[in-house]
Amino acid sequence: NIINRINNGQISNINQLIEYLGWRNYDVQLSADTALTKMGRSADDALLAALRNPNPKIRESAGYLLGLNKDLRSINPLINALKDPVSSVRYAAASVLISFNKPITIEPVIDTFLNELRSKNPRNRKDVTFYLSRIKDPRVIEPLIHTLKDPDLQVREEAAGTLDIINDPRIVKALIGVALKDPSLYVRSSAVTSLGKLGNPMAVQPLISILRNPNKLLRESAVIALGRIRDPRAVEPLKDVLKDRDGYIRYMAAEALRNIENPREQNILEDYKKN
Repeated sequence: NIINRINNGQISNINQLIEYLGWRNYDVQLSADTALTKMGRSADDALLAALRNPNPKIRESAGYLLGLNKDLRSINPLINALKDPVSSVRYAAASVLISFNKPITIEPVIDTFLNELRSKNPRNRKDVTFYLSRIKDPRVIEPLIHTLKDPDLQVREEAAGTLDIINDPRIVKALIGVALKDPSLYVRSSAVTSLGKLGNPMAVQPLISILRNPNKLLRESAVIALGRIRDPRAVEPLKDVLKDRDGYIRYMAAEALRNIENPREQNILEDYKKN
């Protein structure tokens, strides 16, 4: 009944809708969120006040909604929210502050989250790794590289999978080391995938060496990564992969050869498809 009334515009009181953001029923939350989004900046005053609501779910949702309208008045309240005792509220505030893409909003996030990378809680280290990787600032590079050596598997996997948007030689070199040596196959595979997305030619030879790895997941990830990088040095090694014992890997090797867009490989690709 509440959902229908919200969706039909019968409940339009901003403060009431904000209270519904904290309901345990997700569909009620979603309907209230949608209604507040449609109101635009007319809801900003109430949302700013909601950043101090005792319900952390309301504080979190209010932070995200303020980010949609980019109201400059929300900057200082969101900076204060970086100190919230509930991590989800801090991350909502950080996400919005990063989206402003201004030094005054980025600096507090860097300072707060670099400190949180030293948290004893691996979940916190994992989460702030994601947000720091979204900030293009030289100060975050070395700390993020350090997370690739974190003792916690999930932190390393998060780092290996999210550093694919920072095309810095130091990041590429660190990811190569992880791809070749990390004790977890999943972390190695994530690093290989990130190297493919970064497209840096430094990664080509290490990825070629992984094509001979006995693990199917690593071979598959390396084939796809080389197809994305499109370096001619991978052509001959990828031809060999067309004989791989796994059918899907053979298929992806053929696709990778096509992506490299070398005319010499068209006959090879056609022969493979016929067989």
